[in-house]
Amino acid sequence: MKLDFFRHKEGIIDSEVNSSVNVPSPSGYFPNIEYKVRQLLIDDINQSIMKDLSKRLLTTPNKEYFLFTNDKLSSMDKLVNRIKSFGEKNIITNGNTGSMLQDYKGYSMTPFDGVVQSGMMYKSGKFMDKDLYIDPYMQWGDNKIILFDDIGLELSKDHYYKTVVDNTITCEYGFDIPKDPHIICVMEDENSDMYKEYKIEKRHETIDKILNQK
Repeated sequence: MKLDFFRHKEGIIDSEVNSSVNVPSPSGYFPNIEYKVRQLLIDDINQSIMKDLSKRLLTTPNKEYFLFTNDKLSSMDKLVNRIKSFGEKNIITNGNTGSMLQDYKGYSMTPFDGVVQSGMMYKSGKFMDKDLYIDPYMQWGDNKIILFDDIGLELSKDHYYKTVVDNTITCEYGFDIPKDPHIICVMEDENSDMYKEYKIEKRHETIDKILNQK
């Protein structure tokens, strides 16, 4: 996983993920099939690890909502100023919000290195002074901007790899998230998914206040 916000750190393994696939035909019929299957399994494991990281980042208590007004340009300026007010070095967001940031002044694209990892989070470029990453597994309407600092990562050195007929790879891993990230939930309008999520949260807060008063 070649993501610039990872920093190698030891002694933090706390999780395990595995991937397996059955290949019904003997390897002799398909040259290099062991390598291809192994790479397929490693890609699957990498995707699982990144999904787990996203879930952990989203558990932060530091969450706020930002509603766009009819004046979209002014709203965008205010959103960018809010992003700039945080000191974190990295941003993860979905394709929809990523395209909004990419269209704004102050964005610079990362040169393409010729490597494409299907389904993996990737670095899109630089937004102001922050690295911008796009998570393809975030839904189009899930307009969350996750701001965070570099993360410690440890992967087990040895993957368990069985025969071609019954391939399994197991990877132990761990993250060290130095501090809670900040999340800005961008509500494009009152019909957006983020606005519906906002109303649900406010409704739950109101119910909790009423119950606590009894």
